[in-house]
Amino acid sequence: MPFGFFRFFAIALLLGIAYAVRKGQLWVRWILLALIVVGVFASVVTLLASATSNPKTVEWYMELLQDAIQFTATIVLFIPYHVPEVNELEQEEV
Repeated sequence: MPFGFFRFFAIALLLGIAYAVRKGQLWVRWILLALIVVGVFASVVTLLASATSNPKTVEWYMELLQDAIQFTATIVLFIPYHVPEVNELEQEEV
């Protein structure tokens, strides 16, 4: 039962962060970065410990891939972007 609560809490937290980023609250990116760094660090420690004691399995590679995707998504979150306004799009068409 406690694991169900933690999963619900994690999903609710990520949905809240996604909603805040969508609304333009950029400070939330730093909270997500802190959570990702802690999670990836813990995962890398676990991966290194399991790599020395057990042969590498499909799960090991999947966890490594998940860490890489999380790290890449966090980097993309900090890349500045520009959404063109309607007037800019109309001027380009002419």
